[in-house]
Amino acid sequence: MADVTCTLNMVKDGQMKSYVKTLPYGVYVMRVQGPLLALENEAHNWSIETAMGLPNTFGDDADGNFEAKLVADGGPANWRKEIEENGIPQAAADYLASRVDAIMNAV
Repeated sequence: MADVTCTLNMVKDGQMKSYVKTLPYGVYVMRVQGPLLALENEAHNWSIETAMGLPNTFGDDADGNFEAKLVADGGPANWRKEIEENGIPQAAADYLASRVDAIMNAV
């Protein structure tokens, strides 16, 4: 199985953190790509809740900023993903950053 080198740059409130990991393709898909997609989907659901008028889980402030860019090279395919969430509740930005840290530190 081919190896994948993934580089993830995360910026939360102006502070950048970078990860570079070389993993077997299967490990990358199961332990990095899948959990990051699940986290993105969770964040998307917050927007739907807000649009429906439901209370925001993380509060109503708009002080948080979060960006992440992932580049994965190798394996059967290359994968690139960028997300940017500006003006979100600070607690949401903190949560996203902590989850990305947990995912990347676990591999």
